Amino acid sequence: MSLSADLKAVISASNLFPPMTWDAHADVLRRAQLVLGDRTEEAIDAISTHCAKLLAEHLDDIEEVITEVWSAEGDLAPTRFSGVRALYIARDLVPLAPPQDIADITWADLFATMAIRQFTTFLERLQRHYDTPVLERQRVPVQILIPYGDAVEAISLAEILATDAAYDSQIKAALKARFVQKQREQTQAASANRHTATTQLLRDLVAFFDNGDFDSYRQATAEFLEQTPAERFKHLAPTNRLRTLAEGLSAVKRGKRTLD
Repeated sequence: MSLSADLKAVISASNLFPPMTWDAHADVLRRAQLVLGDRTEEAIDAISTHCAKLLAEHLDDIEEVITEVWSAEGDLAPTRFSGVRALYIARDLVPLAPPQDIADITWADLFATMAIRQFTTFLERLQRHYDTPVLERQRVPVQILIPYGDAVEAISLAEILATDAAYDSQIKAALKARFVQKQREQTQAASANRHTATTQLLRDLVAFFDNGDFDSYRQATAEFLEQTPAERFKHLAPTNRLRTLAEGLSAVKRGKRTLD
């Protein structure tokens, strides 16, 4: 079956899913078609054939090397490394070398086509599963879901490759500006909260001092801290909270600071 024929079969397979679920699954196809643009069915079939040729020529070598590298990491090695991801890693080493009739293909086209192929494989397996007796399909075998995961991975990589670098830079610049602004606002808010907390603490300290008999501002502050819940002054560094509050108390009592 050709890839274009697969696409027609995919659309007719929607009765396997509830409407909203199907819409989410079919998003893979829509995204792939956006990457592939106005390519004809014949061109998509040709890209699919060329993709299969590249995988046949290079995938064994790529996967062997990946397995060797990951095996050296012991327990950190993944249990499965998809063919999609393997080809993506080696894309700078594997020449596209397409036939003349599709000489203008890109890696983005290739991965978008892989996404469609993996998605149709997923649907074919799912259809076979639903064709089995009810008792035998109570649990969906993981083998059915693997192609769907590969399809999502493939279209995500295709979109990365298809995005213009200048557009990426523009997004990053705008995003950086937003992150910087948010960080600035969070810092200002935290500073304002600390200021408010310290001001209230000083108000209570002044009242504590006025109602007591102390030899110094520092003594009053030390005794105040002993009877005040630590939660109220945790925003002040342990190494200088006594000095900060004592100096604040002194400034208030000498008229050099107000607590308005």
